[in-house]
Amino acid sequence: VTRDLGQVSTLPVTPALRTYPIYKSFRDVPDMLRRTPGLIFEKFVPEQDERGFYMRVWTFFGDRERSSRFRAKVPIIKSDDILERETITVPDEIRAWREKLQFDFGKFDFVIHQGQPILLDTNRTPGAPGNPTVSHQGGTDYGFIGEGLYKYLR
Repeated sequence: VTRDLGQVSTLPVTPALRTYPIYKSFRDVPDMLRRTPGLIFEKFVPEQDERGFYMRVWTFFGDRERSSRFRAKVPIIKSDDILERETITVPDEIRAWREKLQFDFGKFDFVIHQGQPILLDTNRTPGAPGNPTVSHQGGTDYGFIGEGLYKYLR
């Protein structure tokens, strides 16, 4: 139950999964899961090589931005799984999504799967990564967001 300006509304109950299982095909998904309301299934499109799995993150505000590629040994990457990061460039196809969705501030998660950039997630309220032990080339602070805000307001 949530409260919004004094009104009470009920959110739909959805299952909470501790892990994200990966199946070879939709036919391999157990019937019990297929019949569970609130579960969403999507095709797994990994970016991977012999060193592991990758996820790319682009955080931006106005004309300020930072983009990184994170490596992990596991296919579903959470902040605790990150082994290293590197600074990357953002493909034009992903930049086009920002314009299409009209984001001034946000974070996009994407991969390069079989040579194609694929947008996985967009977030208008990004947070800082949860694994401060992994160094980031070019610094670890998010001061660029403040610079973006300053320029945006001018």
